[in-house]
Amino acid sequence: MVGAVSTARSRAAIEARVDEQLAQRWNEVQVAANRRYLTMLSQFETRRSGEENTWNEEERRRVAWVQRLIRGEPDAVEAALEAALEQLDFPFETEAAISVSSDGGAFLLVDLPEIEDVIPDERTKVLKSGAVRSAKRSAADRQDAYARLTCGLVLQLAAAAFSVSPWIGEVHVAAYTQRRVAKTGALRDEYVIELVACLSPRSVPALVPA
Repeated sequence: MVGAVSTARSRAAIEARVDEQLAQRWNEVQVAANRRYLTMLSQFETRRSGEENTWNEEERRRVAWVQRLIRGEPDAVEAALEAALEQLDFPFETEAAISVSSDGGAFLLVDLPEIEDVIPDERTKVLKSGAVRSAKRSAADRQDAYARLTCGLVLQLAAAAFSVSPWIGEVHVAAYTQRRVAKTGALRDEYVIELVACLSPRSVPALVPA
């Protein structure tokens, strides 16, 4: 009986010490956790404040830039037009010189690829049997395909120009390519299409092939 009482007292003493140590350790853990939380909260608030200031500054610049485009400042519109044209994805290389006037006009001078570089002289033809073979294109077929390609190109460039700023009311696109002189074989620039597109309801867009 004495041994049982002694064992119970020892167990109670051990449990009391464990509870005391656990409470002390828990307080230490809680204090450390609160300290980490406050540190992380402070870092978050600092980062959030910095990013918010950066966003506000960038937003002020964006608003100022849009206002310049709406007002029609030629240098801003020209820069935006250049950036818009660079983002267009073409299957071949195309170069364009641009200019913007103070009265709402945008002018594009386009160096088209040569017909030999974009329209192959052969096309794929499917026979009645289902077989596929190559067939030579006629000169008229190649020229027609090149004409449709150039028309689509200048229309896309004009649409891109109108999307840059509501201030642009008229777009002129003139496009040329290099052709050989029959007698000498020398290459020379030859204009093949000109587009004048207007947003005015009194004006009708004109597509004038050369």
